[in-house]
Amino acid sequence: MTYHQIVDFAAQILKYIIGIVFFLGFVSFFYWRYIRKIKKTLPYKIYKTIKEFEPSQKYNQELGYHAELQGWLKSKFPNAKAEVQTYSSRPDIVIGNVAIEVKGPTDDTALSTLGSKCLKYSQHYKHMIIVLFRPNFSNRNYNELMKGMEKHFPHIKVIKK
Repeated sequence: MTYHQIVDFAAQILKYIIGIVFFLGFVSFFYWRYIRKIKKTLPYKIYKTIKEFEPSQKYNQELGYHAELQGWLKSKFPNAKAEVQTYSSRPDIVIGNVAIEVKGPTDDTALSTLGSKCLKYSQHYKHMIIVLFRPNFSNRNYNELMKGMEKHFPHIKVIKK
């Protein structure tokens, strides 16, 4: 084999390797884009499902509302679990990587506990949804909390029922 034949052969191998790397990069890009899209849609689907939820009655206690919401979510998301303990965190409902916290009847005192829950749950769950039912808090307090949530916890969504 001459020097030029060896160089041509090496160039063909290099083109082949570059083609494989390009192909794998192309496939990987779309694969990760697809995975991110799936991960983004689960919290959206859960959020939308909770927004559609209408309890059969007005609950005076969190336990009844929580139980009915959990049943509703379990019918739509069979992997929904109640009160999953993760270290010192125990969200009311967990679906995949989404923690759901139910608060209500929600007054200003209940609102003040949300900050610590957000800090704890954010360490273990990629997304969080807070459901505030039977709101009875000041709009000023709520708006201030929502501004802080948007700034420091953009992955957390709040639903006022």
